[in-house]
Amino acid sequence: MKSLKFYGAVGGGIALLGCWPLAVGQIAHTAFDDLVTSIDNSNVSIELIDYQRGYLSSEATTKVVVEAELAKQQLQDLGLPTEFLLTHDIVHGLISVTSDSTIQNWDSDALVIESKTLLNGATDIHLAYSNAFSVMLEDSAVLTIPSWQVKGSVEPNQTIQYEIASPSIRVQDDFGAELEFADIEVTADGVFDNQLWLGNQKFTIGSVTFNEPESGFNAQVSGINYDFSTSFDDETNTYGTAYKLDVEQLKNIDIEANNIVVAMNAGGFDSNAVNRLAELSSGNALTDQQTAEMFDTLVLLLANGLSLEQEQLSFELGGGSVSSTWQLNWPEQASSTDIYEMLIAVDGGFSAYVTKPLVESFPMLEQVIDELMIMEIMTDDGQGYQLQGVIKDGNVMFENGQQIPLLMLAMAVLSNA
Repeated sequence: MKSLKFYGAVGGGIALLGCWPLAVGQIAHTAFDDLVTSIDNSNVSIELIDYQRGYLSSEATTKVVVEAELAKQQLQDLGLPTEFLLTHDIVHGLISVTSDSTIQNWDSDALVIESKTLLNGATDIHLAYSNAFSVMLEDSAVLTIPSWQVKGSVEPNQTIQYEIASPSIRVQDDFGAELEFADIEVTADGVFDNQLWLGNQKFTIGSVTFNEPESGFNAQVSGINYDFSTSFDDETNTYGTAYKLDVEQLKNIDIEANNIVVAMNAGGFDSNAVNRLAELSSGNALTDQQTAEMFDTLVLLLANGLSLEQEQLSFELGGGSVSSTWQLNWPEQASSTDIYEMLIAVDGGFSAYVTKPLVESFPMLEQVIDELMIMEIMTDDGQGYQLQGVIKDGNVMFENGQQIPLLMLAMAVLSNA
């Protein structure tokens, strides 16, 4: 009896082992469907055209179509297709499924598309293109990318992680003018929710150079880092966002600025209004009715309250430095429909500091500071000049007690800009 049970168990194990590739194939098919569904959105649609499941391997064909009108037009202007077919050779492993894919009618030797899907549905993807890629832009300018690669993963909870890298992107025209981005890398971790990205993104660029031989003008920006994040607050049903830009140096023949930092955040954006704005702006040209609806939605966004903050703006220039911060907060004004009243209901504060070496390097700036000192709006601490104030009841109030209507100040700033 024991022998019978033993051989029965062994036979059952062998039968299970024999059926396992078929089970993995079924899991792979399901995971493939889920992956296609998770990527399909208003910008890009993916359709599973065919899936031939085998014992140890399968074959599939998918159709990818760029749906966003702006992206489609840009691709068409570059002479690139807006839809194409992917052929997938799928192998059923013990705990995962691997796939090698090729784009039909594409340079398959230079293009590598690999993916690996675990049995829980988690998928890793690697794309790489090793040949130089060039397209003709307007005015006979040529854009060239020597190579690029994309690494990404999709988790069962639809969280997406990806990394895009390229050694350079160069644009050159017939007159020899050249713009080049070097050492480019983009990383991200998040999810798509109602056409909006929730999560973190980071862009790094080693340098950006521009040369124009005809005029002799050249400029370079180096050490660029841009961090961007968006989040959703379940309790208030609002979105928030934050970004920070760091630049080591900006330099041309006339000027050199170092350690440039811009950091801002915003919060309290009503999710219903934001999602509707995303829907309206993702399609074709707006009709008159949609334009009116977009304005009403913007009013609703402001009526529900929001906040903006510049946490830091600083840079070094002319032997000195500048730094500033400001905050603006709009309270909830659901009962109001007057856009002017809603705008001036803001409160907040601001602060700016300019060191004397920088002011002395720019006579025009020095003249403005002198006028503000005479008005007692700015103060001198011996090392530099300080400007501080608060915003309340539609007025900008400085430390010395002077007040300026916010609308008048905003119009003056815009006219000068």
